[in-house]
Amino acid sequence: MKYFFITLMLSVLFTACSTAPTPATDEKQQSETGYVVVLDTAMTLAEFAKANQIGEPYLRQQLGMPTRGGSTIPLYQLKRNFKFTFEKLTGIVEKAKNRK
Repeated sequence: MKYFFITLMLSVLFTACSTAPTPATDEKQQSETGYVVVLDTAMTLAEFAKANQIGEPYLRQQLGMPTRGGSTIPLYQLKRNFKFTFEKLTGIVEKAKNRK
C-alpha cells in the first residue's frame, strides 16, 4: 500500500510537470496575440494606466473624460458614468502598445 501511494504521487507529479507551459511558450503566445492588457474592474483609472504602462491623461482624452477628478473611482463606475465599454478601454491600450 505504501509503494502504491508513492507511485501514485510520483505519477501525478510527473504529469503535472510535463504539462505545465514553459515561459518560452507564453512569450510566443503573447507575441502572436499582441499586447496583453491588464484589467480589473475594481482598479482606478490611475492603477489601470500604471499596470499597462500608459499615460492616464492619454486614457482620459481617448475616453472623453475631464482631465481632473475621479481618481479614486473604480473603472466599473467610470464605465457607467462616462458611457464607455471595457472593450474600448482595452482597445485604446492595445492600439497604443502595438503602435510603439
